[in-house]
Parts: sequence; C-alpha cells; structure tokens
Amino acid sequence: MLLVGIIYRLHSPTAAQSHYTFKLINEETRASFGAVHNLYQDSLGRLWLGHYGKGLEVFDGLKIQQIKVDIDLSFANQQQVFEAARGKLYLNSGKQIYVFDPLQHRVTDSIAVAPQGRAQATLDFIEVEEATGCIWGIHALSQDPGTGRRRYHLYFSSGADSIKRMALPPLLTYGEPVIKPFQGGCIVKDTAGLAWLDTSGQVLRKLRLPASQLALMTNNTLDIDLQNRLWGYREELPSRDLVVYYIDLADWSVHDFLQIPYSQVAPTGWIEEFAYRKGEDRGSVRLDLIRSIDHQLYLAGGVRFIQVDVRTRQQLRINQYINDQNPRGGDLMYVQDILVDRTGVLFVAMQSGLGKWIQQPNAFHIIPRISIRGFAEDEQGRIYGANGFKVYGPQTGIARYDPRKDTVAWLELPFFPYWYSAVYKSGRLYFDLKALDWETGAIENFKGIPYSGNTRAEGTTNHLLVGTQTWTAGWGDDQINVYDAKRLAFLKSIPIPALKGTLVDINDLYLRPSDQTVWLGTFGQGAFVFSKDGILLHHLNIRPESRVVLQNSIVSSFYEDRQGNMWLGHSSGISKVAPGFAGIQHYTIDESRPDYYIIYGILPEEEDRFLWLSTNHGLFRFDQHTGLFMDFPLNPMVMEVEYNRTSYLRAKNGRLYFGGTDLRSKNVAFYPKEVVEQYLDPEKGKAPVFIRQFSKYSGLTGQLTTQNQGVGTMKEIVLQPGDRYFTLEFLLGDLRSPESHYYSYYLDHYENDWNEPGRHNNRVKYENLPPGNYTLKMRAALMRDHLPLNEYEVKVTILPYWYQTWTKKIGIVPHPFPGAHPCIDVRPSWRYAGAFTATGPSSGVILWSSRWKSAFPGKDKLEKTYEYASRVLK
Repeated sequence: MLLVGIIYRLHSPTAAQSHYTFKLINEETRASFGAVHNLYQDSLGRLWLGHYGKGLEVFDGLKIQQIKVDIDLSFANQQQVFEAARGKLYLNSGKQIYVFDPLQHRVTDSIAVAPQGRAQATLDFIEVEEATGCIWGIHALSQDPGTGRRRYHLYFSSGADSIKRMALPPLLTYGEPVIKPFQGGCIVKDTAGLAWLDTSGQVLRKLRLPASQLALMTNNTLDIDLQNRLWGYREELPSRDLVVYYIDLADWSVHDFLQIPYSQVAPTGWIEEFAYRKGEDRGSVRLDLIRSIDHQLYLAGGVRFIQVDVRTRQQLRINQYINDQNPRGGDLMYVQDILVDRTGVLFVAMQSGLGKWIQQPNAFHIIPRISIRGFAEDEQGRIYGANGFKVYGPQTGIARYDPRKDTVAWLELPFFPYWYSAVYKSGRLYFDLKALDWETGAIENFKGIPYSGNTRAEGTTNHLLVGTQTWTAGWGDDQINVYDAKRLAFLKSIPIPALKGTLVDINDLYLRPSDQTVWLGTFGQGAFVFSKDGILLHHLNIRPESRVVLQNSIVSSFYEDRQGNMWLGHSSGISKVAPGFAGIQHYTIDESRPDYYIIYGILPEEEDRFLWLSTNHGLFRFDQHTGLFMDFPLNPMVMEVEYNRTSYLRAKNGRLYFGGTDLRSKNVAFYPKEVVEQYLDPEKGKAPVFIRQFSKYSGLTGQLTTQNQGVGTMKEIVLQPGDRYFTLEFLLGDLRSPESHYYSYYLDHYENDWNEPGRHNNRVKYENLPPGNYTLKMRAALMRDHLPLNEYEVKVTILPYWYQTWTKKIGIVPHPFPGAHPCIDVRPSWRYAGAFTATGPSSGVILWSSRWKSAFPGKDKLEKTYEYASRVLK
C-alpha cells in the first residue's frame, strides 16, 4: 500500500471564461486598409464602413467591397466619412452633404452648404438626428495658442434645405467642439460648460462645468442613451483615476457612476506609450470613445476596451480577447466607433481595421483541464480526472471537480498518473492497475499482473467494471485481464488471437447494457465482442466475412440506444448495428470529406434520439431520425478543438463532459437542453436573405453581364428571347458566423422541391428555361433548423420568341430559314427586325415575309428578307 497526498483546492473563476472570440475582419477578407471611423448596419444586415482615403465600403459577411460613389470623394478625407439616420447614410464632403441609399447603392439627394460671404465654408463634421432628420454641423475656426480655446461656427439644416450657418457669434470652447442632437435641438459646449440650443440658436438650458472637464469632451466621448442620460468622463487629480459620470437631461443633474483606478487603465509597455497622442504626458490616460448600447457602456482608450453593465456595474475587459487569441495583441486596438447588431456581435472600428467580437453561448462551460483522457464520477456527482503531463497545466496528479461549487481539488502524486479510462466504485478510483482511496490518499496496486507478451505503454490502461470484476486492456495488449474489483486479485486473461503481435492501440471498452456483452474497439483491427464470461463472440471488421461489415478498422467508441441498436464511432463517422446484427448503416458528417472526422466519443441526451459526438474537429449533435449532424459554429472553444479518445462522460444529472487534446481547449461541460435552446432560439435565427450578385448571358450581345450594386432587394428577373441563362448569389444578413451558413433554393413551376440544404449552396444557375413565369425561392440560416424562418423570393419571367407566341395561336411552328424543318426550335443566328407580313390564305396556304438582322456581334448591319409558305393546320 502506498500512502501519498497533499490535497489542495483551486477555485475555477467563472468570470474568467471567454464571452467573446475576436477576429480581425480585414485580415479574413484579405482587405487592406487603414483606420475605420464609422459603422452602420442596414436592414439587410450588411455592415457599412467609412475610413480615411478609401471612402465607403460594405461588408456582407464574406467580403469587403468598395462602393463607387459618383461624387467628389473628398468626403473620405474628412473627420467623418458618414453619419447615419433613418436608413440613409449622410456623406460629408465638407461643402456638400450627400444622402446615400445603402439598399440602392446610390446617392439619392444632396444638401448644399450655403456660402457665407466670399469664402465657402467647410464642415469639419456633422451629426444627424435619427428621429427628425435634422443636420447639425461644425466649421472650426482658429485656436488661441495661449489659452487653448477654440472658435467654431454652428450650422443647421432641417434636412430638406441647405445647411446654413446659424446667426450666432463664434462659440469659444476648451478642447474640441461638440454637437450632440437632442430632442430637436443640439447640445454644444463653450468655455462655461454645456448649452442646449434650439434650431434658432436660443439657449434652452445651461450647465457649468470645469475647464479641465470640458477639454476632455469630444463627440466620441459623449453619448446619449435611451433614458436621456448624457455619458462622459473626467480625470481625478492627483490620483489620475477616471470617473465615468452621466448628466440626467431631465433635470441636468450630474451623477458619478463608476471610478476606474489609474492602475487599471495606465499605459503598460512601449506599444501603449508610443500610441498615445504626441505631445501628451506619457503617463496620461484618456478615453477615446464612450458608447451606451442596450444597458451596456463601452469605454475605449488607447488599447484599453472595457464593457460595463449599467445595471450591475460589472466590468469586462474586452481587449483581453485580442491578447488571448491574436499574437499581435494590443496594437490592433484604438477604437473609433462601435456597433452591436441584433445577434449580439460587437463590431469595432479600429485604427487597424474592422474588429469583430463574437459572443459565445454561455451554455458551454469551459472548466480547467482536469483530465487528458477519461473521466469518472462518484456518488456525489464529483468528477475525477488525471493530468499526467506538466505541459497540459500547472498541476500533475489526480483532480476532483465539484460542479456544484465549480471548484477543483488536486491530489499530488509522486508519479505522473495517466489513464485511458478510469472507473469509480464504492469509494475507490481504479486507474492504470491501481486503486485510489481519495479521502485517505492510499493507493493499492493490482496483484498478479500477467505479462501479455507485448509491450504495454505505462498508464495506457482502459478499465471497465463488469459486475464485481474490473476488465483491463492497454496499448499493445493482445488479451483482456480480469481482476476482482474488491481484492484487486488477478482472475484470468481473455486472449484476442487477432491482436497477437500487432501492437495496436486499444481505444475503448464498453459494457452493453442489454446483454452484458463487452465490446472492445481498436486502432486498426476493428471491434471485438465478448460474452460476460470472456468468450470471443465476434470480430467485426471491414472484411466481407465479418458479421457486419464496418466502414473502416479504427473503432473508437460505442453506445447502445433504447431500441437495442449499437452505435460505433470510427474514423469515417458513425455506424448503427441493428439488434441481432441484422444490418448496419453508416453516417458521415461531411460526405465530401468522408475521412475528415474521427468520432472519439458518443454520449446520449435524456431521450437518446440525439447523440453528442466528439471528434478531431469539434463537437456535433446527431439526430438518429433524420441522420443529420448539428455543429456549434458560434463557439470556437468548442468547435476548433481536437477532442481526445475516451475523454467523455455523461454524469448522473445529465451533464455532458468532453475533453480536448491540447492546453487551449481545456474541458467543456454542459447540459444539452441549454445549448440547443440557445442555438435554436427562433428569435435569434431570423435574418434577412438578400442577393449579393446577379449575372445573365445576353443572346443579343453574346456576353455575360454582372451586377453587384443595388441588387440586394431585386424583385424580378426578366430574360429576353435568346438570353441563355442567369446566375445569382444570395447571402444571409447574419454576421455571427457567415462561413457556416446553410443555403437552399428551388424554382417553383420548374422544380418540385427544395435543393438539399448545404453550406456554400448559395450559387444559383438556370439555363435554357422554357418561356413562362416562375418564382425563385431562396432560404438561408446559420442553423439548419432555421431555414424556413428566412426566405426570399424573386419573380422570374422568360419571354418567348415572337413566333412562339404566334404559333400557339395558329397551331404551327414556322421557321424563318428556307429548307429548315418547321418544327425544330433552335436559337436563331438572326433576330427579327420588323417588317413582318403575311398574305392569304389562298387554297389553305399563308405566304410569310419577314426582315431579319444578324445576331452575331459586329454584324448588325447585315439584313435578309425571307419569304416562305406554310400550310394552315386544321
């Protein structure tokens, strides 16, 4: 008996779990551009970007496309590329404000800046009030170098007329000028404080503030929320702590909300120090942006980006997700604008491009790595694991995780424990031919361990409880060793002749509940089935003589469902063996890559219609009734993981545990119902479907023409006679994980049902359609179950040739070329040019005469006249 142990406990801080994953969009889309300053999301879900030097761009989820605006593009060099209100973008060129419709992709209106005297005024920036459409602008004048006070003019337009300078003397202020539209008026600042003006310039309300506080205010660091609170910040001296406050605009009272210690926001490291504005104290702390969105306050300054829940005041340092997930770290920051879409995606306009923080469903609980391979559970629901390598974490030993307290206790050992699988029974944990009493720390070795003749790697033993016995098999074994579970005494060996001398890995041992047979999976030799007495019943493999023929020889997991079907996980998917070996069915996660996914673990839900599968490329939920697989694209910590063999457990309370192979993936624990509810929530599944690109082949010109702009909401497609085909690409306005969308479509009155849903199945092509009226229906969704929620349709009209219309009326099919069979319908190389005449009938014959032009490019001047006779069909 070996007595060991120091037991100590670590708390697993749930607050440290990742709520977001970060992506730099312009790296993903291979777009190269500098600072993004403005963001807007249109009704189709597309994101509009504005930045210096490049004007206007749109991001549809897969690609960033530059928009050609047929105006003076100098607006791209102004402080603001655009303002947005009431579904339109307002482009500020300084001397003209252009109204841009993002659905039509074109300028629909312009608002001039009225000249004042000789010199044409130039607007430095504008603000548009969402509710009224009123436009406010600022034209900055000189700055007093001694006092730092700035002079500026204020401009206004109702949105229907020119924007004109208000009849006010120049305003004086400390720091940058400010305009914040509010209830039809505008909040500005002067040297005394804030003033609320109406459209005539009359002061409605004033609030005195210190000059130092005024100097910090910019349009970006002031924001009005839905409760009519104006948010701002100030710096406390001498501590340099930041105080976030709000002004209640109902009574203009000031309220301190949150104090952030200097130590939390102070510059750390050369990147941050270098990035602070030139001329400032290197130790200064500034906020560059404040935004209030849906009870969340976003504070950005330098490379610091903090989210604060206004209701609970809980802080979340969002920038940590850059540092955790991107080697470039903090130099990606410097926030210019933010936008939170309806699905919770946080888009950030940054100095280095467009950042995207994807909120992950909280149902997946990432816990510390407590096991490299299998788990075991005791009577109190505590989970045991072994961590045998320091590379996988700071602790090496046996871990016990208490899910009720979310804490981990470690039992250090004088050796590195490692197991393929372990079992817990009556207060003892069985692993690697040892039994551990956790409470006392005592470890007993199994007795009479036989030598199998093969080389067994230390610590690679699978354990399985069969009644009062424990069956064991390890890497390279060609036999199963059976021990008395209480006395740990060796009882017998069960030989596996097919494994003699093979040194294959034993993947899993499974006790089938219905008949107590033991199933053993191997890496390369299929599966073996034994009776509970140790008699080899079947060797299942890929050979034709096998009782059932397997998909491949790597079998890694088993599960028996309530109907008595045995499910086998292997390196090509999952297979179902019917009761009595009456047949076998194979299911592949991705038919285009049948050997891409290896299924390492199978765990059922409460009603085992659904099986959860851990693979070398993420986690999947399998529906037995439909044969469909569901993945979880919103959570890279779950999907971008290679899971481990034998590293899975269904706890007594229905919670599932899966473990990955590397340090980053840790272990994941969850209740299936919570996960499915979050992913299949119908409200989160709704999103608009729009057309991204449309092309058609013109029979008149012999060319393919393509439209990219303004086709998102097209309602009708019309093909002229001779237009051979059309193609289009459609997308879904859900920017959470666009690369994972499912698509389906069908052409009503031409096809009978929807095309099989698939990812990247969003390119439609129809050619040589018969004349008629059709309806093209398109569906798209992030989750396959949501496809019926998101549908868009377009009317398709295929116009007939003139003779197809006439001949339907008179019952014949004429052809304009002499000698050609009158019933052959070919695409003519000549098109009808008019002067069509018909004489008769005479003796039942009609004489036809028509003039035709060549349809070949470059031959439009060639004309021919044909005369021929057709007999009237009676």
